[in-house]
Amino acid sequence: MYRDPRCRKEMYDQDIIMLQLGAANMNPDEYLIALLDKFNLVPWADASFDSGGNQDDAVRQIATLVEEFLATLIIILSERFTPGVGEVMKRQRLKFIDPSFHAVSRI
Repeated sequence: MYRDPRCRKEMYDQDIIMLQLGAANMNPDEYLIALLDKFNLVPWADASFDSGGNQDDAVRQIATLVEEFLATLIIILSERFTPGVGEVMKRQRLKFIDPSFHAVSRI
């Protein structure tokens, strides 16, 4: 999906932001169902799901899709792309390390 190295970081960030916007503006249940549907995991989320017996390939494929789904969900919930947040945290860390640090210089 992100094969071009020149655009990879920017495209990934934009995709995560769009997924976060969707999560913020939709009903949480509908959003999770839509996300499960994109990963073809709606049957997996059903209580009566059967993995297909001893078919190792099917079990591996479902496990891989579930891992990708959960990783995407964690990224959607934890990534922060707010401009300036990193700068505030940096100043707070410096203040914690050196109490005499002042973020505003005196004129």
